[in-house]
Amino acid sequence: MEKLVSVAIVNWNGEKYLYKCIDSLLNQNYKNIEIIIIDNDSTDSSVKIIEDNFKEKVVLFKNKKPKRYTYFVSFWFLYF
Repeated sequence: MEKLVSVAIVNWNGEKYLYKCIDSLLNQNYKNIEIIIIDNDSTDSSVKIIEDNFKEKVVLFKNKKPKRYTYFVSFWFLYF
């Protein structure tokens, strides 16, 4: 059995890239993945894109007030 791979996406107003990103992850050859999205109170249609297209396929956490930790994670993923 393939090991589970978890993919965490920290999002803030990423509607421009979000659909393609999630769709690409779901269409990989490796199928034992879980996609976790942490949305940091986006004001664009990011959450709607997720809920309308991927609701059953991803785990979505909605931060109404972004936490310091998620800012750190966003910084870490972008620069390392």
